[in-house]
Amino acid sequence: MSLSSAKRCTRRLPKEHTTDGVRNPRNTSELKRNGVRPFDRLHMAGTRAGRSRASLNLHSDNVKYRLCHLAADLDMTPDNLAPQPTSALRPTFGYDLFLSHNRADKDWVRELATLLADHPYNGRPLRPWLDEQVLDPGELGRNAELTTALDRSRLLVVVLSPEAVASPWVQYELQYFLATRSPGEIIAIRRRSCEIPKALAGLDVLDWNDGPEREPNFSTLISRICPGSDVDSTKIIQEVKDAWWESLMSGTSGLDPTPTAENSALLAALLKYDIRAAAEEGLALQAFDQAGDCMLKLNPGDSYGMKMLLGEILAAAVLKNEAYRRIAPRFLAQEPDDALHPDLSFVVLRSLSKLAEIDGRLVDPSAVWSALVKLDGVGRLFLERKAAAVLGGRVVAKMRGSDLGDLLIRALTTGGEASQIAAIGGITMAEEGAEPVFYLPELDELAHNKRVPSAPSLPPSPRLVALLDRIDRDTSDFVRQALANGIADLQRAFGDRRSANNDQWQLLREEAPAHLIKNGPIIGIVRRITASNMEDIAPTLRIVDIACLTEPRIVDALLDQCGAFIIEEQDIASPLCRRLIGRNRRFAMLEKHRVDALTEGDRIALEPRCTTVLPGKAILHGSAHNG
Repeated sequence: MSLSSAKRCTRRLPKEHTTDGVRNPRNTSELKRNGVRPFDRLHMAGTRAGRSRASLNLHSDNVKYRLCHLAADLDMTPDNLAPQPTSALRPTFGYDLFLSHNRADKDWVRELATLLADHPYNGRPLRPWLDEQVLDPGELGRNAELTTALDRSRLLVVVLSPEAVASPWVQYELQYFLATRSPGEIIAIRRRSCEIPKALAGLDVLDWNDGPEREPNFSTLISRICPGSDVDSTKIIQEVKDAWWESLMSGTSGLDPTPTAENSALLAALLKYDIRAAAEEGLALQAFDQAGDCMLKLNPGDSYGMKMLLGEILAAAVLKNEAYRRIAPRFLAQEPDDALHPDLSFVVLRSLSKLAEIDGRLVDPSAVWSALVKLDGVGRLFLERKAAAVLGGRVVAKMRGSDLGDLLIRALTTGGEASQIAAIGGITMAEEGAEPVFYLPELDELAHNKRVPSAPSLPPSPRLVALLDRIDRDTSDFVRQALANGIADLQRAFGDRRSANNDQWQLLREEAPAHLIKNGPIIGIVRRITASNMEDIAPTLRIVDIACLTEPRIVDALLDQCGAFIIEEQDIASPLCRRLIGRNRRFAMLEKHRVDALTEGDRIALEPRCTTVLPGKAILHGSAHNG
């Protein structure tokens, strides 16, 4: 947001509710009722929290979360690579630092936030939290808007001045932070002369002025914010290159899926850095980016086995931690739109296929759709793209029989060549009897231990079979041949499934496209979120769910385990949009009346051509693995 727009945002706030610029929800009497104490009386609470934290030697933001999941964090055996239901309980550090300050220092803090946001930290930019850039304008709806940000911040940076020391909101933020964190996670900056509060006694306070000491001060601040920032990125790149070459030379380039030690070594190289750790997040992303670059540089004759292997590594990474779902869209963005050999699209679909084999609930349907749309981007479907589209069809076939899966298949029938081939496969493929193939022994072991038994392939419903007539046979020879083969497979596996009553989509609504779709297309199950129900619904969200934000001031960060968001139409520079974009979340904008018309449980597909809604009341099947 520009400085001018930031100032406009601040000016819109009622003065009586802006003790610190933008984040004063109510009056100071409420703070007193909530037990906010003066700085000096915070000292003992902070000391106790520090001792407790030191004895636990853990770094989560809530004691009960730390105790509950300590064992899972320490034990990374294959059994514990399976997904754990912790994402709603234990927020990740989405921000590197929370800037606590008084509005008297707003201009200076705004400039500091800009400098910090431009500073790299081991392959990624720093993420500071500044109220006016993140909070919705107007009266704070509830303290959770602040406390969630504090929970998700690795450090608290307190900008001290006479006004800040007297500010009830700075006191509140410090009190909340010290309740579960140690003073060692606080950085104090004395912007103007003032007494240092006893709660910060013992800290090395950084005295900052705009004189000749400014640059050394900034360097000192960066050294405190960015520990372990001396990692040489060229070393990471070389490690991945070496492991990649060894795996390629071990025979993985061909069709032989025999697991090798070199394959395991490549897995270890790509998972060497923890994507959850602030100092290693950027390094983990760099490692996978380098693997993607290696993939793109392979000759087509050497790529098949490495595509299969890299897809399995990505699946194993997602099973280890769902934060690795970020890699799939990075791979799709890394692959040129005019690539003749869609190696990275294949990798993404391979990873989704392996996840579907292990547990269909792990599959992100929007990721499947995005990969197939990527494949549609080339005018002619080369053989490599056809192979990737067939793989996409296998993933979609595993979703068949659920209303969400059927809706995805319907959307694919009107897509490009790759999408249509995947739709044909999704309708006609039967469960394969052969044992799954693994290039990675670790994933093989994990699948053996954790695979959820899958039911035999459901015959496609008449409404799905009827979709075959929507396929444009004139699209290409590839599509025409896939359709002929699919119909033959269908009749062989399930008999004649055509029905005289094919119109079973009569309650489905086709509407105008969304005003904006970010990181789409998007498909999922609508969950209506309000300020009053958000904390109850948050732990129940799945990757197939779409959080529909029905009113202002919902703490969207609580809902990050959902697959996407639907929000009311607004300026793309709004704080809500900036928050979602900053976290690289999928979201779509709809007009208010369309948001109001969505009901809990609706299945919805959003793409640039149209929006399709299958109302929850129209569900014709029992719930399957993807809704």
